[in-house]
Amino acid sequence: MNQDYGFVLYRTTITNGKSGWLKIKDLRDYGIVFINGQRIGILDRRLNQDSLHIDLPNGKIILDILVENMGRINFGPYLLKK
Repeated sequence: MNQDYGFVLYRTTITNGKSGWLKIKDLRDYGIVFINGQRIGILDRRLNQDSLHIDLPNGKIILDILVENMGRINFGPYLLKK
């Protein structure tokens, strides 16, 4: 994305209620998860929180994840991971 800092909003629309785990593999930042504009949880690399159980109601749902770029990992075993 050629974005060195700031925020990125990921958005998708889902229909027909679902329930399950939202998991971000190799999470490296901080994200706030919203369903229809209501905050339902956070994902945070610093706290090893890379998943969140969600229950989506029936109908058309907007799922947003607002991600804050927390900079580059410049130490430890994750340094060489892309």
